[in-house]
Amino acid sequence: MPVPNPLRRLATVALCAALTACTGTEESGRAFNVVVQDGETTLRLVGVQDTGAPSASAPVTTASRVTDLATVEAGFLLGVAFTDRLELRGANATTPVRTIGAVVPAGTPGASPAPDYNRNGLPDYVPCYRQVEPNQSGTRLALFSDIGANNDLGCPAGAREQWVALYASSGTLLFNALLPAPLTTDPRDVHLAVLGEDLFVARRSGALEVSEIDRIRADGNPNDGVVRAQVDVLNTSTPLIRDLAVLGSTLYAATEAGVRTVAASGVLGDPVAGFTERADRLWTAQGILAAWNGNPTGSTGTLTLRYRSGDDFTSTLVLTSTSLQNLRDVVIGPDGYLYVILPGSVQRYDLSGFSRGNIRTPSPEAVSSGLQGDARAAAYVVP
Repeated sequence: MPVPNPLRRLATVALCAALTACTGTEESGRAFNVVVQDGETTLRLVGVQDTGAPSASAPVTTASRVTDLATVEAGFLLGVAFTDRLELRGANATTPVRTIGAVVPAGTPGASPAPDYNRNGLPDYVPCYRQVEPNQSGTRLALFSDIGANNDLGCPAGAREQWVALYASSGTLLFNALLPAPLTTDPRDVHLAVLGEDLFVARRSGALEVSEIDRIRADGNPNDGVVRAQVDVLNTSTPLIRDLAVLGSTLYAATEAGVRTVAASGVLGDPVAGFTERADRLWTAQGILAAWNGNPTGSTGTLTLRYRSGDDFTSTLVLTSTSLQNLRDVVIGPDGYLYVILPGSVQRYDLSGFSRGNIRTPSPEAVSSGLQGDARAAAYVVP
């Protein structure tokens, strides 16, 4: 797929207090903004009013290249990743509330907090951030740094290859770690998921159709000023994993054979019922697991959604169209709509009744067509 990493993730939304049964499939009457990365330095806001009517606002231009977006703290902050930092911004997407992961120049006196320093007060790394992956509530933020074989992002020489960090949304660094010797030269073959306080990483093994699964966790107390991590290689020969996602306490993997669970040992389970076809990307939010099949050899793309109640999936919805073959990202909003991000437009699907088993195939509604044709990622933020 000729699209960068930000395709990876459905923005996590957890505004349970505003939703019926916390499913995201009922009207909440709350205004919010769907934020779309449209090219390297442009953010476009699609405002959804409390009446349900969408409206586009003027684009926000960033001073440097954006690499990913994330919904943070249940939608009350927007994470905007750049190659050298992660900014948490408010509803207008313009003003940083706090900055995470930025490198403080060596020798800066009184730098506090200094989450990117080791115990000797020296910088641990020069980052080249490509991905930010939140946990389900958006209170934990995983960052992936990799300069890549060709340094396509123009990061400083010496930037880290295949390095990860887990931050609290408050800015506290929980751990950072270099991954074991690189298995792939393509950063798009690296996928992250946060489950509890652990970070799971799936990486392609060279040019082979297999992946390695690593688990990284904190080793020590981050409050003592020493940040350490334990890296466990769980499995070195799983079928090729195209994405990871967490729903509840379960880790899922997207594979050629469908969506499969990932055990604590790194072993993949059988394909999940209703998700037995090829899966290229996964998103989860509000009890919904969504899997996308880009169908590279066909003419249509498929987006399959299932709602999970307890341990069982109870509802299934399958959307198929030619436009979905070029899907860029997905957001489930608190208004009961599924927002689909295409290269030059945003569409939405009405999911009313989905969690109750009221299955129908909704028609897409055009929300915005003002994109410049280079949409890459999306998230949402509540004023």
